[in-house]
Amino acid sequence: MAKSFEEQLLSDLGRRFMQGAMLEREKHKNYWMSKSGPVLIETMDFHHLESIVNLFSRDGMEVAPPWQESFEQVMLTYLRKQAEINEVHKDIL
Repeated sequence: MAKSFEEQLLSDLGRRFMQGAMLEREKHKNYWMSKSGPVLIETMDFHHLESIVNLFSRDGMEVAPPWQESFEQVMLTYLRKQAEINEVHKDIL
């Protein structure tokens, strides 16, 4: 089945991103590769971060070595946002 123009464009952009990201490790660790392409980790909402952390917390799930630094950034961002939420709830209660 032929890919639509949009799918081809996203595929090409994803491939180019991956090539550039592999060369620039510092930038690479700030992005997570989602189904729709690379996403800046800082822009991800709490629930998206939580689902990634939960997915890789399951037995047998491993992060591919090139994405280890990115996963660490996801984890740190998740924990920071969780702490912010807890702080807000503490004031409410």
